[in-house]
Amino acid sequence: MPFTQRDFGKYPIQENGNADSHGVYKCGQERASSEWLNLKAVQESIHVRVGQFQFSTALDYNFTKFSLLEEYKTSLIPNYQIWQYSGDADPCVPHVGTARWMKSLGFKTTRSWAPWKVRNQVAGYSTAYASGGKAKDFTFVTMRDAGHMVPRYKPERALEMFNAFLEGKSL
Repeated sequence: MPFTQRDFGKYPIQENGNADSHGVYKCGQERASSEWLNLKAVQESIHVRVGQFQFSTALDYNFTKFSLLEEYKTSLIPNYQIWQYSGDADPCVPHVGTARWMKSLGFKTTRSWAPWKVRNQVAGYSTAYASGGKAKDFTFVTMRDAGHMVPRYKPERALEMFNAFLEGKSL
């Protein structure tokens, strides 16, 4: 019998062997995905060789500064067209925190918080700030019902957003 969406709830993701952590989302979704993809029932259901699945990455982060807000304010925003975007269902980097740090930079609002649409459906919200330089503006865009990896969760909406950015259009 194939593995269905309904069956997912039968397999709580445990962290450090603690079943009480079921439903608690922590950054590092790959840990939950790895655990789920390593379940024998899942591997058999999706017809892959039963074995150990593991995400791997060659990224090596180096902590260089506590905050880049000053660089955004003085170097990046005045000189480059920047759209900062967030999924509104991202528990790792909540969009309200992004909106807060952007507003804290003190740039004048040029376009108030308003919905943008794809196929006559609200795809998210956006607002824009004066860049204080040669760049047109500094824009914040949210993607409705998208998690941390926006293009993965909402590819059509993400493509619409990227095209608008590349074409110099507002959402």
